[in-house]
Amino acid sequence: MALSPLAVVILIAMGRLEAGSPWFAYDPSRLLDDLAMGFFIGLAVAVSQQFTSHARARLRLGRNEFRDFNLASGSNRLGRAEGIEIPIFDPNLDPVQVLVTWDGRQFQVTNLSARAKLQVCGQLVPNANLPNGGSFLVGSHEVQLLADRAPVQPQCNQPQPAQNPIPTTFQPATPG
Repeated sequence: MALSPLAVVILIAMGRLEAGSPWFAYDPSRLLDDLAMGFFIGLAVAVSQQFTSHARARLRLGRNEFRDFNLASGSNRLGRAEGIEIPIFDPNLDPVQVLVTWDGRQFQVTNLSARAKLQVCGQLVPNANLPNGGSFLVGSHEVQLLADRAPVQPQCNQPQPAQNPIPTTFQPATPG
């Protein structure tokens, strides 16, 4: 007869499981030890990833908005495939849509598919070199590329038009 760990804890609490029983190995203190060990291993992995990462991609628009993905040295893939470095679950994207490379000074972004276009500063481009803090639009998602310990540089030299311009003249209301 197989018992779940929760059932064993309940039987111990009720006094129906003796210390000599083979199921006594699942006592509450062992359960708490296992939970604490899992928590501290997860915490150690998260802290080590933060200290070893030198660049990251931040989704600024779209699903998983403002989520950061650590970029490994070399090439990083962006798309909708499972197990990819920067997953974006958009049906309009290919499984591997964009290749992002960080060389220590700037990011290189290459579109690998013609299905969804890559936009940088409002222009459709097949590839682009982006400074730290630069962003691009692929599908319906905006991705910003950030490097640690490097100043953020302006990306576009031309001024961007305002989304909702403010009227500069005042029209008085007419009585009536």
